[in-house]
Amino acid sequence: MDPDFSRGSGGPSFEFAFNSVNFSDRVLRIEIVAGDDAAGAKGAAGEGCSSLADWAHQRKRRREELRREKESGKYTDLETCKVEAEECDAYEENNEEPVAMIEESPPDIGQDGEDGESSDSSWSMECTQVLRVKSIYISSAILAAKSPFFYKLFSNGMKESDQRHATLRITTSEENALMELLSFMYSGKLTTNQPTLLLDILMIADKFEVVSCMRHCSQLLRSLPMTTESALLYLDLPSSISMAAAVQPLTDTAKEFLANKYKDLTKLQDEAMNIPLAGIEAILWSNDLQVASEDAIYDFVIKWARSQYPKLEERREILGTRLLPLVRFCHMTCRKLRKVLACNDLDHEQATKCVTEALLYKADAPHRQRALAADVLTCKKYAERAYKYRPLKVVEFDRPYPQCIAYLDLKREECSRLFPSGRIYSQAFHLAGQGFFLSAHCNMDQQSAFHCFGLFLGMQEKGSTSVTVDYEFAARTRPSGEFVSKYKGYYTFTGGKAVGYRNLFAIPWSSFMADDSLFFIDGADDTSSQRAAPALPHPLLVTSPPPPRRCVAAYMDLTREECSRLFPSGRLRSQPLRLAGRPFYLTARCNMDQRDTFHCFGLFIAMEEEEGSPAASVTVEYDLAARTRRSGDEFVSMYKGYYTFTGGRSCGYRNLLGTPWPSFMADGDSVFFIDGVLHLRAELSVKEDSYLN
Repeated sequence: MDPDFSRGSGGPSFEFAFNSVNFSDRVLRIEIVAGDDAAGAKGAAGEGCSSLADWAHQRKRRREELRREKESGKYTDLETCKVEAEECDAYEENNEEPVAMIEESPPDIGQDGEDGESSDSSWSMECTQVLRVKSIYISSAILAAKSPFFYKLFSNGMKESDQRHATLRITTSEENALMELLSFMYSGKLTTNQPTLLLDILMIADKFEVVSCMRHCSQLLRSLPMTTESALLYLDLPSSISMAAAVQPLTDTAKEFLANKYKDLTKLQDEAMNIPLAGIEAILWSNDLQVASEDAIYDFVIKWARSQYPKLEERREILGTRLLPLVRFCHMTCRKLRKVLACNDLDHEQATKCVTEALLYKADAPHRQRALAADVLTCKKYAERAYKYRPLKVVEFDRPYPQCIAYLDLKREECSRLFPSGRIYSQAFHLAGQGFFLSAHCNMDQQSAFHCFGLFLGMQEKGSTSVTVDYEFAARTRPSGEFVSKYKGYYTFTGGKAVGYRNLFAIPWSSFMADDSLFFIDGADDTSSQRAAPALPHPLLVTSPPPPRRCVAAYMDLTREECSRLFPSGRLRSQPLRLAGRPFYLTARCNMDQRDTFHCFGLFIAMEEEEGSPAASVTVEYDLAARTRRSGDEFVSMYKGYYTFTGGRSCGYRNLLGTPWPSFMADGDSVFFIDGVLHLRAELSVKEDSYLN
């Protein structure tokens, strides 16, 4: 029965038998030659390294030397030296196997007594001079049980009873590591925990196929403090080692360390620009990257590739084969996908394929999207990362006028984490050349009585640019699954301003989050009982050319004495004014602010019922403004809105001037009284029915 070479070191210890003549049947002759092994092949990086940085530097230096030697035709691999033994056929097929032999004759003479240079040998005779020789007593049974290399060596070589010497040839840099390896094969333990020597032992354990030692080295290295330097070094080991199952936990730990350290990739982008390719792949593989959006991932990848690979063809190769598969194009914005198609750094055919797949995913049914994100084979391509801003689905129209529909889906778990005062911001979307975003809030209602779900729309860019938009917030509800309009408005945005509704669903938070909530909709997956990602507020944002409107501007002047008499809860109603054949009036109040914390000045508009007139509703846009001492004769807009009035209903703002009552009424300091008079203006305009629909 063949031995189990994959066993760990937990078996019996034969430490007492190591290098003991009484417990040996062979003598291992170790020939030590000068020079380092090829760092890219198998073997140690070199001795005398005091740190991992030295170890890595020596490997890198040796790689460059070997590359130059091979390019100049001067390089002959030490391991292509002839194996001087009759039974070396097993190693002639692979010139990266270690030099080893079973011998009964002098080193230069084969078993048939002739020169070892046979015509059918694939090995070169050019060998480096032997510096010294070590001989140790070994048990062929113990070594063969631990290593396929030694198993083949001894089983092929034991044809004559007097073949008692086996020879290995190694470099000086491998000597200490080989002695540790041989000792481990007897005792199951190592005498060092120095990372540089452990790496040397790992390399030579791979060379002689001692899987249990590779696993033990991997465990010891994992137990040492991980650094960026060591993590990158573990990922840069030869593929025969890094891909080995025994070492996979070490490389996985290195990848996890880098992914966690560079989780906030935006903040650490400058540092990450110096990380080599293997480290970048480990970072991009993570689902937990905290970036604004996948757009930021793509931008970083292109920037990094341009920095590391100045040559276009080489850059395209690395991007196409190594990095683009790690970019999740399906979560990128359409605006960025257009730039992908135009990017000269990418192969056009591959870029087109990536963008097409992303668009097909965006157009797919939600249950199909969730299935792709959950599938173990496709999850790394379709799963969302820990984006700081939630992805949106956006449908844009240019005609008959600029408009767009933005869809935002929030899971129940995401909403539950908002309580009591959290916010979730969406990725940006664009309209009329300006960037907009949505923000979902858990906040107090306008009366500060209970927590509730709010949704707001903001403009991203700061500056003097203003854009007037009509907007509508809607949400899908059960059982119909159709979108139901929750709030409409009309607002002139400037950079940094937002508008929305504090209690979008007009219910407390507890009712919104209840198990029987109408606003969380299960997916259509009949095979799973898990709750699928529900659809939550989906805003519709539209801009339109202004249609003809019937307008009126009402001016209301109040003296300081009249205002002072309003405290603490007085009201002052204006004379009626007519708009669209209906009477309206203004009401000035002293009331509590929305949080019920202080008294303040409020202004409201109401439509009055008329006896004998049929019930009707009128949709009005309004702008409440006031003059200040700073503005002089100019009115400053304080609050704008859009409201459908019915008889007896009113709308307005409880704290029109944004200041407590004492500040509003302060002698000499209040900016709102000009010569003792408060000047107010209300502009009202009726929207046509055709425009509303």
